[in-house]
Order: sequence, then C-alpha cells, then structure tokens
Amino acid sequence: MNQSFFIISILICCSYGADDPCKYTAKQGTIDLTSVGFSNGEPAFKDAIAVEHADGYMYSFNPCKPFSEESCHNVAGCQVSKDLKLSFTIGMHDTVSWVPGVLGGIPSLKYTAPGKSLTVDLKCVNDGSPDQIHVSGETSMNNYELTLSTKCACWNVCKKGPGPGPGKKKGLSGGAVVIIITICLLFVYIVGTISYNKFHLKQTGVELIPHRTFWIALPGYAKDGVVHSYKTIRGGKGTGYQSV
Repeated sequence: MNQSFFIISILICCSYGADDPCKYTAKQGTIDLTSVGFSNGEPAFKDAIAVEHADGYMYSFNPCKPFSEESCHNVAGCQVSKDLKLSFTIGMHDTVSWVPGVLGGIPSLKYTAPGKSLTVDLKCVNDGSPDQIHVSGETSMNNYELTLSTKCACWNVCKKGPGPGPGKKKGLSGGAVVIIITICLLFVYIVGTISYNKFHLKQTGVELIPHRTFWIALPGYAKDGVVHSYKTIRGGKGTGYQSV
C-alpha cells in the first residue's frame, strides 16, 4: 500500500505537460499559432466550402485548441453536410504533428482521426490581411487538405521574447529542475513517513511528524551556530558548539 502511494505521489508531483502543439521551432526561428485559434470551444474558421474538390460539405478548423461542432467533439477539423444532417471528424486535436517544410520552408500540420487524415499547409502573409483558410477538400480517399494563411505562419512574427536556439525547445532551467526535484522528494518524505508512522507503527498526533526530535531541536542548533559564528568573527571565544 505504502509503495503504491509513493509511486502515485511521485507521478503526480513530478509529471510534465506535453509540448504546446501551436509552436514549431527550427533554425529559421519560431512559428507560433497560439493567437490564431479560439480557446472557447468554437472553431476560428467555421463552415468553409471546399474549392478544388467540391463535395457538398462544409469544413471547420481550429489550431491549438480543440472545438466541438455537431457530432465532432474535441477536434481540430470537422466536416459537416450543408443540411447539417451529417458530420464527421477529420482530425483529432491531440494527434497533431508538425511536418518540416522542404529546404527549410514553412512547415505544415497533420492531424488524424479513425480512417481519416487532415493536412494543414501554412502560408505566410504579411500584407495585413485577416487570417483565413482555403479548403481543398478530400484530395484522395479520406485524406483532406486545407491552407491556413496568417501572419503567424511567418517566422518569428508572433513569437514573444527571445526564442530558443536552432532546433531546440524551451524548457526549464537547471535551477528550476533542482527546485522541483527537491520539492517532490520533500513531499514524498513527509507524506510517506507520516503514512508509515500511522499505518505501520500505529502512531497518532505529534508522533506522526517524521523525525520530530531533530526538527524540534533544529532551531536551537541554528541559533547556537549563528551565535558561535558571530562571536568567532568578533574575536571572542564564543560558546561551546556541539555538532548535530
């Protein structure tokens, strides 16, 4: 029981989230689509008509955050018939992957759904025009394509602050990692020892505190150390110092 508790505690405390699917970093810089997608559960681009492969369906898309429409739930792309009687998920939000561009060009996004796939080509526009999508439609059986035109598809345009080095992703600093690990170990130490004292040794009250004798005496040891150091620096003999 205690072993399982320790494992669960460590996993909860020390787990890290996944990388932001809105950002792509390469030697050219960073492409950040965070400001393009809606975060209210609605698609930023809704009910667009396929152009090259017109099929009587409308297409909705939202980068970065999932949305829901008709029978499509928590998706990146949805296909809906014009009479709203049929709807199909063509790309799940959590399946996103970045596909590097040819010869260092603009990358594309790829999403999948059971039996289907959605490719989103990015087009860099810097003429002040609003964000928009151009839907090619079902270019081959169950494979769909659209193009997202936005200034945020341009390198470093929507990036905030200095970016990481070429090909690297932002991460926690070494000091932050040490602090997180220390907090995790302290958490496991306190909770684990209390659980051991309570369930194995059947102790209660202040007896549950791990190594309580040491912790109660610690302030006194700290005070003696400060006084001893101060008097030593001032040239006095100081008080007798007893090591812990």
